[in-house]
Amino acid sequence: MELDGSRDTTFAFWARLQRIQYDENPEIVRRFEALMTALLSGERVPEKFSSIASKHSHVIEQLNGIDANGVDPVATVYRDRLVASHLALANLVQDGDFIQDQDSRKFAMKNYIETWNDRYKVMSDLKEKFNWDFDVVE
Repeated sequence: MELDGSRDTTFAFWARLQRIQYDENPEIVRRFEALMTALLSGERVPEKFSSIASKHSHVIEQLNGIDANGVDPVATVYRDRLVASHLALANLVQDGDFIQDQDSRKFAMKNYIETWNDRYKVMSDLKEKFNWDFDVVE
């Protein structure tokens, strides 16, 4: 088992990562739904694409801003994967390929969802390593 300082640092990092994601995800979903509604109604959508890309970029900045000093690599590697999944979606939306390139869209969205769902495995791995429950209440 690791020292409590490493456990506490990793837990604080993990809790902050989870809080950012839980706080920001509803707005990402809301913006995506607004985009889909606009597309179906024939509305102009460039500002909706920009809004979604901007929100993903904001989340990336927040996630990258979490102090990772002394944090277990299991947690930091997961954070890097989550950032990469947000970046892929931001780039896809910003480049305007979100609608035309269905394969890329499906891959990016699938990767984002799978990465987010992998948090349960990460929590389990951290719990096993530190003998501490990393399941942060939503």
